[in-house]
Amino acid sequence: MSQDSPREARASLYEGLQAEHGNTLKGLGYSSERSQRVRFDAFARFIDFRGSSVLDVGCGFGDFLVYLDNLECAPRHYCGVDLSEPTIERARQRHRDDSRATFVSGYLEAMPADAVPQADYVVISGSLNWHARSVEEHTRVVESVLLSSWARCGKALAFNMMNAYGIDRHADAPRLRAQIANYDPAHWLAFTMRNCSPRVVCVSDYHDIDFTIIAFRHDLPAGVA
Repeated sequence: MSQDSPREARASLYEGLQAEHGNTLKGLGYSSERSQRVRFDAFARFIDFRGSSVLDVGCGFGDFLVYLDNLECAPRHYCGVDLSEPTIERARQRHRDDSRATFVSGYLEAMPADAVPQADYVVISGSLNWHARSVEEHTRVVESVLLSSWARCGKALAFNMMNAYGIDRHADAPRLRAQIANYDPAHWLAFTMRNCSPRVVCVSDYHDIDFTIIAFRHDLPAGVA
């Protein structure tokens, strides 16, 4: 069993993917463009990002900013955070002419409060899935990331994760390593409602092995996202 720390384990997963697949979606852990897009679509179903500030945790190459622009829901400011320095450098080069975009490398849960700006919306897509050493370790790290993200959002936190119930139905479940990660939607729904906000959306109708939770600040007027 690897003795890497949880942070090292997360970094080594994405370093391995990029070593194998290069600067591609597969290098970020997505199986296809559609796989990434339907996850972004789940966020956009419930949040209007136009004119907002966005903090993208596990931003990869800044694809979510491109997605929002193509959707004509351009934010006024976008900050991407990723644990991989090479990935962040690729994102900086890709968006070097975009004054709205900034990119920071590191682990959000370990950053001081002023390391990244507060944002209207914090999004986490695809970066809460990795090969932890145990369910307990995965749970502990994800809870820390979510709490750090919630503390930085002004309006809503949106995140997705693999769905244990869908994984169990797939023949390639061993590849997904569901046995050493907490992909139970019920746990994360309860955690979010208990520690963030009781005003949430939880959907899993867009993908066999994924679910999305969006928590809205409960002090916002009803219907305001």
